[in-house]
Amino acid sequence: MQGVSSAAMAWVQGSSTYPLRDGAAQTDLTTLVKADVATQRSEQAANFKQMREAGQGHANQPHRGETDRLLAKVARLTRALSRLLAEKTGAGQNTVQAGAAVLVSGEHQTTGGVSLTISAGRISGLYTDFKSGLAPLAYYNDAKLADTLVLNADVVENVDTAGGSDAVTITAREVSGIFTGNDADAVSIIADVVRDVSTDAGDVDWIMASGAIREAGDAVAIAARIVDGVSTGGDNDAIAVMAGVAVGLDAGAGNDAISVQSLVVGGISGGAGDDVITVDAAIGQRLSRDPQEGGELDPVADKTAAARMASALAWGSHVGGGDGNDAITVRAQSTIGIAGGAGDDTIALQGGTVGLYYRLGDGNDSVALAAGTEAVVQIGAEFTGFALEWGEDSLTLRLGEGSITFTGTKAAGAIGLRHGAGEVILLQPGAATLDRVA
Repeated sequence: MQGVSSAAMAWVQGSSTYPLRDGAAQTDLTTLVKADVATQRSEQAANFKQMREAGQGHANQPHRGETDRLLAKVARLTRALSRLLAEKTGAGQNTVQAGAAVLVSGEHQTTGGVSLTISAGRISGLYTDFKSGLAPLAYYNDAKLADTLVLNADVVENVDTAGGSDAVTITAREVSGIFTGNDADAVSIIADVVRDVSTDAGDVDWIMASGAIREAGDAVAIAARIVDGVSTGGDNDAIAVMAGVAVGLDAGAGNDAISVQSLVVGGISGGAGDDVITVDAAIGQRLSRDPQEGGELDPVADKTAAARMASALAWGSHVGGGDGNDAITVRAQSTIGIAGGAGDDTIALQGGTVGLYYRLGDGNDSVALAAGTEAVVQIGAEFTGFALEWGEDSLTLRLGEGSITFTGTKAAGAIGLRHGAGEVILLQPGAATLDRVA
């Protein structure tokens, strides 16, 4: 399939035909759509439903050697975001209507992917894989076509590229319902509000039954005021987000890299695997709250250490590593919660008051505390006791067969422990109180 940007633009502006390949007779787009429109809409709706339910794929065996590659990918994504922000332009006035999408029939699926550049006021219902009666098993075995989409609009919604290693770049005010399906996809978005982006394989249970699942490492870069809902599914993925509010970022199974710079964060999950997570935030957000409202910075300056710690534990964890030996770095201005999960995790805390959630079987974790940083450990009622071991500049908290070792305790703030729903116990009062108001 040759690039069809100019033809797509002609159709957006009113043309009723679409060339399937250079030199071939044009085919009436309306006829193509009507041939299978019910199936396409049904499958697209199922994909979006599956995406919102956060279906996950296979858990890969952890490979720590992937860490450097993933970190480099995140760095490249962050640089790309900066370039895209500088290049952002306005949208036009045309509309791509739902259902009238660029569709590729089954007989042409082996000739190459779709390449589209569209500028419009609204882009809605863009579906780039047209099955035209192709058997599902054959489709999922063969639909590996790589699509390239560059979309500029006021609103972009319900875009589905299905199989293939796709590249999708979007500049818009509102973006929602982006689904890129199987294989290794690259998604870059600049918008005001971004919701429901998935690079997952879709209906994983069905595809596994067909024996045709294809997961691969995805890369997602987003710059927006609000980001609510990103899922990359299985394999080794990279997510980079710059936002005012960032909630619901799920990298799924695999050795993933997540980088988030946001005033308010919540629901950040690395999933199973050895993940590298870096979060720079002002405060963790209660997940049941509408992210449109943002979050209030907690006025901690005149609270006691115990009160700050109780606040940090008020709404559960905002950053989760999942199973595996994760590396988590969090810079916070106020309160935030972290759950390293099962495995021997390495956690670096740089500022704020941080709640650490520890369960039976979570392993032997290490926590490095920057000057003035406060930490409180939340353990469940299943623990019958704990033991403390003090070092020159460290504190080890023994919990059953696991442990948490804090380093940098001399310059750190207070360290506390809460058992079940009890009161916070101060294990150390902390260094001299620092100015907590920026």
